[in-house]
Amino acid sequence: MWTELCGSFSANMPILLPIAPEAHLDQGDVLAGIATCISPTSPRPVQAKMRDFVVVVSRTCNALRDSLIVVAPVVTVNISALREIESPSDLIAAYVKIRNGDGAPDQFYIGEIAPHLKRFAVKFSELYTIEIPTEPQARASFVADHRKYRLDPS
Repeated sequence: MWTELCGSFSANMPILLPIAPEAHLDQGDVLAGIATCISPTSPRPVQAKMRDFVVVVSRTCNALRDSLIVVAPVVTVNISALREIESPSDLIAAYVKIRNGDGAPDQFYIGEIAPHLKRFAVKFSELYTIEIPTEPQARASFVADHRKYRLDPS
């Protein structure tokens, strides 16, 4: 039944687009392999966490030139319940619910990130500031090493 439902949709509308390596860093860029830190209010040490993916939240002018930019982590979304859906209209309704963040406020569904077979969302309830190089060649190297996609603005 699942294959029949998936086959009934006519077009793939990507949320993430490939990006030219030489394009400047911009709001909506998906970066891979970024460490984020949480600074606790208690005397515990700072907690660092390596993120598979983050999305640049900083405005374009900041992402273009600043050393400190704001990012939001990308988290996995469990969509296993979708496999039980039996009608195309119910499947569409379920994806609309996921897209709108019902039951998961402050999240934006972005779908799959290749080569992973999981589904992902940007979690806007956690924002982090990361430091990136400002020297042009070092910045270009950072972007080439870490940027994977850009959110489709349309």
